[in-house]
Amino acid sequence: MAVTTLLESIPNVYQRYYDSTIPAIVSQYWNGTSWVTSRQESLANGLMTATDGVKVPYSVGTLASDYTSVSTTYVATGLTATITPTDTAVEVIGSINVQNSTANDGVGIALYRTVAGGSAPAAGSAAGGSDTKVWEANTTHAVAAQNLGAGLDFVDTGLTAGSQYVYYYVIKAITGGTAKQTGNATLANSNTVMLQNI
Repeated sequence: MAVTTLLESIPNVYQRYYDSTIPAIVSQYWNGTSWVTSRQESLANGLMTATDGVKVPYSVGTLASDYTSVSTTYVATGLTATITPTDTAVEVIGSINVQNSTANDGVGIALYRTVAGGSAPAAGSAAGGSDTKVWEANTTHAVAAQNLGAGLDFVDTGLTAGSQYVYYYVIKAITGGTAKQTGNATLANSNTVMLQNI
């Protein structure tokens, strides 16, 4: 008989549970309409042990209201999350939702990490010259103002334990139009970043 045990969740953002039918621990993010599996951790001998238990999120960042830009180079949107890792790596889980005001144009979106002890740039400012791009994607919108979403779930390595880092989103219009990162006021939990120690 299948057993599903919820390990942790942020309503309409992220959930992680044990599924005995696989058997595995499954991580999922909410894309605005349904849950999408982003990671599946297989378990040795099909058994969940104490070390496979809950990982408490350390920091969650969201975007309260829409951010728009006509820039064709990356600018910060104001969505940030901060963590002081206990080891040299952290898990990064996020969701994005963007649109472009021009049909058949697109949006570039990336997630940056500051240098240890650094600060995120203000909304509308370029990424810090010493900051590291840890994730990037481009979208193409067949219809003007079409909402497109995506999710990310990866382990960011090379950090210094005990030093604080800030992660932040940047966007740009690919060739023209107005790029928009949709805020929670428009589409609940459409843009988030969650950081957790691993």
